[in-house]
Amino acid sequence: ALLSLLGRKPAPFTLTTDGANCRTNQYHAVISCIRTYSKGWSMTPEAVFDDGLLDRVSSESASVLSFGRHMIAASGCKPFASPYVCYGRGRTFAIASESTLFIQADGEAITQATVLTVETLTGAYRILVPGR
Repeated sequence: ALLSLLGRKPAPFTLTTDGANCRTNQYHAVISCIRTYSKGWSMTPEAVFDDGLLDRVSSESASVLSFGRHMIAASGCKPFASPYVCYGRGRTFAIASESTLFIQADGEAITQATVLTVETLTGAYRILVPGR
């Protein structure tokens, strides 16, 4: 995956968190309600699954070395302290770009689009635990 970034040009997009805009050149944005995924990696190490909020991390265009350092931090479930990386929390996130973006959900490619909205819905699902 790291080698594929060498020829990749970042697409500028606007990331809106609960109505606050921030336009930057980005390599990626991750929106999650869980702390770890993909064999224990954590792009959103402060996420709490049952607090009603989503966590996000977005990375500005940076060097491949910086991206690699971010992945090492994620493998240790730690935030990556960098001027190129921004963490946040909210209930509604919107991404808009003039260029088509590649969008994944839970590691699966779902679409290519220029607009995406992700939000929490209170009481949208219930988890039943046997024996309780």
